[in-house]
Amino acid sequence: MKLDKFVVDRRVSLMEEEGIRFLTNTEIGKHVDAEFLLKDNDAIVVCTGSTTPRDLRVENRDARGIAFAMEFLEKTQRRRAGDDVPWEGLDPAGKRVVILGGGDTATDCIASCHRLGAKSVRAFEILPQPAETRKPDNPWPQWPVIFRIDYGHDEARFKDGKDPRTYSISTKKFVVNETSNGIKYLTGLCVVEIRWEKDEKGAWKMVEVEGTETTVDCDLCILAMGFVGPEKPIIEQLKLKTDNRSNILTDAGRYDTSLAKVFAAGDCRRGQSLVVWAINEGRQAARQVDLFLMGKTALAGAGGIVMEPVKN
Repeated sequence: MKLDKFVVDRRVSLMEEEGIRFLTNTEIGKHVDAEFLLKDNDAIVVCTGSTTPRDLRVENRDARGIAFAMEFLEKTQRRRAGDDVPWEGLDPAGKRVVILGGGDTATDCIASCHRLGAKSVRAFEILPQPAETRKPDNPWPQWPVIFRIDYGHDEARFKDGKDPRTYSISTKKFVVNETSNGIKYLTGLCVVEIRWEKDEKGAWKMVEVEGTETTVDCDLCILAMGFVGPEKPIIEQLKLKTDNRSNILTDAGRYDTSLAKVFAAGDCRRGQSLVVWAINEGRQAARQVDLFLMGKTALAGAGGIVMEPVKN
């Protein structure tokens, strides 16, 4: 969304000139067996990301007009690039769109829907609105949990004159119309305002605010509620160990997995994060792979060029 595709194309071309082969439309476990990868390569680096979306299992979830954010964003980007990709009911033009979620992915969905001609765009966040400045329990150097206006919100405010986000909202069920042959079509969301309270053990819990339940008209609902871990097929085929968040397990500061000559980097190892971490993880994993293959490395470490090898 935020990086012009000519930059990506230029970088891919440079890497191809360096001898890197990109095998697209190739699914491990379907087109290529994981065991073949192990036999045919001296090292494997898994960089599959954290792409399993968090779902919302409420009534009428199976209705048409409900989609995961990445499914929607992939279609928008491929169509923008000129690919003949069918919308399959996800075209936001002229529709009342509701986005569930409050992160970067939700922001991308807000901007895309406005640019593609949605009739209206709203975003519901289950958490309360952050404060304008740090709270006492969020000191430096922790990431500042504060109210932010990103590019998607700015575009929405320019177009509609208001911020598209509503906080402390929980979706109880999807409202649908059903055809004579049993096909459900989304027409709205049944939502309720909530507040967060601590229970007797000090854990936060969600409490519905009495008398606030209402129905919001909606033709297209996009689920942008985060991700719960990497996709499973390659992890299961290689029998890689995972941590309690379903990420590929490695020791702290290292990238080698529980299987010899298999490494992991990025969101599939550390959980969903930002592109700056993807860059860092890729560089540090490359350094460890270089050391594994060559016995030494001059690739830059976390503090620059580090001639002393990392410990095996």
